[in-house]
Amino acid sequence: ENNLLNDELKQKLNTLIERFSLIESVFEPSKLKEKETEINLELEKEDVWSNQEKSSSLLKNQKEIKSKLEKFYSWQGLIEDSKIALELNDENFLKECKKNLS
Repeated sequence: ENNLLNDELKQKLNTLIERFSLIESVFEPSKLKEKETEINLELEKEDVWSNQEKSSSLLKNQKEIKSKLEKFYSWQGLIEDSKIALELNDENFLKECKKNLS
């Protein structure tokens, strides 16, 4: 049963890694992180709060970027966990990873 789990997880993981690489190239998390830093610095300026439209727009962008990065890093974590589960060949860990990737 463990070998079957391994094979299923390897297939799902390989497919996911391919898709994730494509998403990463389009998504460019490092650029999003830079943009998030820029927004945070802008929000630290006192004068930004006197312009409601600008501050609102910055807060909205900050929220969207944070959400995208959280999703990206969550999927990245799932992939890494699955790789570790395969290396350890731990049946419970493999089942959990398979469930999370489904």
